[in-house]
Amino acid sequence: MGISIIGYSPLALGLLSGKYSAAARPPGPRGQIYRETLPKISRLLDLMDEIGRTRGKTTAQIGVSNPACRASPKPAL
Repeated sequence: MGISIIGYSPLALGLLSGKYSAAARPPGPRGQIYRETLPKISRLLDLMDEIGRTRGKTTAQIGVSNPACRASPKPAL
């Protein structure tokens, strides 16, 4: 099937999923933890979103593509 196992969280517990931003943090304790992190990575998230739009992929798909590319000889994009 060509499925690779990725042994860690390539989406950084949702940080690189495209679901959260500095203005839309996750609820609960994780939102408090991400309060400082999300503004620092906003440029990265914007770039991942832009790359995804040009390739017809979601931000989350772009987030998992790097480790997937390293686990497989074929690019995930």
